[in-house]
Formats: sequence, structure tokens, C-alpha cells
Amino acid sequence: MTIDLIVPFDIIVMRVFEAFLVIFMFLKSLYYLRLISDIAPLINIIFVIVKDIKYFLVVFIIGLAAFIFAFWMIGKNQIDLEEDADKHPSYGTFWGAFEHVYSSSLGEFDTEKYYDNPMSIILVTLFLLMSFFMCIHLLNMLIAMMGDSFSQNNEIAESKKKMSQLEFVVDNWFINPIEDKKHIVYILAAFTINEKIEVEGKIDELYAIVQGLGESQHNLMNEIKNIQTQLSMMASKSDQKNLDEAFKSLSKVMDDVDAAANVDGVRVGSEERPQQIEK
Repeated sequence: MTIDLIVPFDIIVMRVFEAFLVIFMFLKSLYYLRLISDIAPLINIIFVIVKDIKYFLVVFIIGLAAFIFAFWMIGKNQIDLEEDADKHPSYGTFWGAFEHVYSSSLGEFDTEKYYDNPMSIILVTLFLLMSFFMCIHLLNMLIAMMGDSFSQNNEIAESKKKMSQLEFVVDNWFINPIEDKKHIVYILAAFTINEKIEVEGKIDELYAIVQGLGESQHNLMNEIKNIQTQLSMMASKSDQKNLDEAFKSLSKVMDDVDAAANVDGVRVGSEERPQQIEK
């Protein structure tokens, strides 16, 4: 059956495309669900787990292929040795072996064709190996890996919410969501650690400025200490009043130094303020 759109199109082929498009359409809804704070971490963990188990999947596929070919070979022997077609096993063909091994790997066992034939001992041996390696070992390892990834992601769930929402904003910035940009006070940007950005240069410049302030403070404090020492040596009862005024002026200078040596509330340098001499 065909339908005419721009060109003749087979309805059977169209439905195959529709089947995959429906899947992608519903999966696309996950992208928008990231805006919901309670759902965003769950969507993020899906991609985190897929990334974490990529090497596990390689091992799983190798094990799956090994047992598929093994059961396929033994199934061929059963077909050759058994004249009754009703007793031929499903794993006598490649796709039948694939379905049999894959279902067994997930815990759905079908051992009906294993017995009452010359290949019984070999089939039981293969079944025990497959059930231990594929079911007991690999699937439990997969569950443990997923649980570990979920717990790690759960610890940073709050930050993941903000990152998902910021990524959504960046992805859709081209639609110009804020027309009146004059009222923008802050713009938050999310980026990966591996990206080479100009911020690193800005941080280096800021670090150099902070280091320079620290050296300046150190030099000023040394000068103040020298002045204090000289004043202490000149101290006497007759000029005590002048000394008090001098120390008040000195204290004001040190306050100015302290204010200049603080960058965003962080103290630069490690020098301590000299103490006023006792009268």
C-alpha cells in the first residue's frame, strides 16, 4: 500500500519511521522536564549511569556473544541428531540462540530442550556457566554500579538542578528571552572545567594584584615599626602628650593600610599590627 505526498511513499516504511519518531518525541519531553526541580536530578542520573556503565556494556556484550555462539553450535547438533522436528530447539538458529541467551541473561530461563538428548550434559554445563557469569555476577555488578552512581549524584542533586536549568537557558538563548536587557543585573554562566576560557587569565591577574598588595603592606608595616621604635627611644615624661598624639596618627595610618590590604573581605598578608608602647 502506498500513499502520495510529494512522492509515492510506502505506508509500511512510513510506520517504521513513525515508530522511531514517536520514541524520540517522548524522549524529547525529558529535555523540558529538566525545568522541574524534583525531576531534573532523575533525568540527569539517567545519562550519568549510561556514561558510567559504558565499559561494563562492552564486557556484557562479549559474554553475550560467547554464549550465543556456544548454544547455536550445540543447537545445530541437536537438530542433526534429532529426526523429530518438534524436538528441535529454538537456539538451533542464530536469532533463536540470541533470544534464548539474552532472555536467560535477564533471568528468564527455558531449559525444556536441554534434557533427553545426547547433548544434555554439555547443555547443562553451558547453562550453569551462563547463569553464574551473566546473571549472578554481571547483573549484580551492574546493580551495584548503578546504586553507587545514584548515591554520588544524589549528594550533589541541588547543584545539578541549577546546572540543568542554566543549560536550558543557554541552549535557548537564541530566542532572545529578555528583550529589555538594560535591567539585567547579573548573568550566570555554566561551563565545564575542561573548557579553556579567559577567566583563567583574569584569575592570574587578580592573584598578581593580591600578591602586590601583600608586599606593599609588608613594606609599610616595616616602616611603621621603625617609626614606633624611634618614638619609643625618644619617649620621656615631658613629651608624653606629643607621643600620644603621634601614636594616634600612627594608628590611623595602620587602619588605612588594613583597609587597603583587604580584597573582597579577604585579608592580604600576614603581618600583625604593632602594639603601642606602654606609657
